[in-house]
Amino acid sequence: QQQQQQEEQGTTSTKESGEFSLALQKVITPLVQKCDKSIKDVLDSQDVLNKQMNDLTKELNDFLQRNQAPNIQVHIDKLTNIRTRVSTMNTQLKTIQNRIARMRAIAQKNGMMLA
Repeated sequence: QQQQQQEEQGTTSTKESGEFSLALQKVITPLVQKCDKSIKDVLDSQDVLNKQMNDLTKELNDFLQRNQAPNIQVHIDKLTNIRTRVSTMNTQLKTIQNRIARMRAIAQKNGMMLA
């Protein structure tokens, strides 16, 4: 009889654990999707910004080579610095996106389905 009670408790515990997992999945899935979309949007924006800054830097360098203009090297240096910072941020965002992908893989491996 004691063994039967233990088996029933194990079945109940497994059922409760499964229900908890499903409830947790329903709460977490939209949050992960929203976070993933936001990161993707930021990455896309960073790529566009990085391209525009590269184009601007190239145009400024071409302009400097063609003309003896006032010293705008300070501004070019600032743009180069900003481009480097944007590139660093882009790398960090890609790292975050990879971590989310790994978390999603672990969750799927454990039976949780995250979109």
